[in-house]
Amino acid sequence: MNIEKALKESTDLTPKEFIEKAIEGGWNRQCQDAEFSIRMYNNNNNCNIIEKGELDENYFFQSWRISQIFLDPSSWEAVGKAMGWGMEYVDSLCGGIIDYTESWKEKMHQFIDNLINQDHE
Repeated sequence: MNIEKALKESTDLTPKEFIEKAIEGGWNRQCQDAEFSIRMYNNNNNCNIIEKGELDENYFFQSWRISQIFLDPSSWEAVGKAMGWGMEYVDSLCGGIIDYTESWKEKMHQFIDNLINQDHE
């Protein structure tokens, strides 16, 4: 099973880019103003996410299996927000607002379908 290939086919992102976009979109943030870095290892099957708070010297360190991130719907929702997937301008009485449709679900389903179809090629 090639997660990298399935991800590229459904989002045109590498695993590291996906994680960066997920964090940018608000996924799993410990501190909204923190700078973060991502270190991929073990043939891109694992990663470390390190956040450094802006106001203090605290670091938040997390270790993840890539499959955990890609099977977490909230990471897909955050990537969709960061990438503007399904972003629509909705006019309302109080002024226009931006509404995010659930097109991230379509991308996630496409990713899972790509993984399944790889096993049958």
